[in-house]
Amino acid sequence: MVSLEFRETIAIFQVIGNLDVSDAQSLEEMGRNLIHQGKCRFLVDLRGVPYLHSSGARALLVLLRETKAHQGRMVLVGLQPKVKKTLEIIGLGEIFEVVDSVDDAMAILE
Repeated sequence: MVSLEFRETIAIFQVIGNLDVSDAQSLEEMGRNLIHQGKCRFLVDLRGVPYLHSSGARALLVLLRETKAHQGRMVLVGLQPKVKKTLEIIGLGEIFEVVDSVDDAMAILE
């Protein structure tokens, strides 16, 4: 499940459960809609994600590229060990900005 809230101009996506095909599509759609509205600062809270499917990794990568293309920024929060390992195995471990807490991510994005 993907939910969205805002703190000032920062979009906070909270993902709960496996980031699989359906949730990856929701995340990507929501993010793209925001980017088209000029909102390009994303915090993606993955503390509640025990498993990252390849479609989830793709959605994160697409949003990262699109936010950067629009002079935005995206920070991931709270990767579980399996999720972190998955990103490392597919060669994306060093591409994302990752922090442990929402407060740390907010400080980066503000």
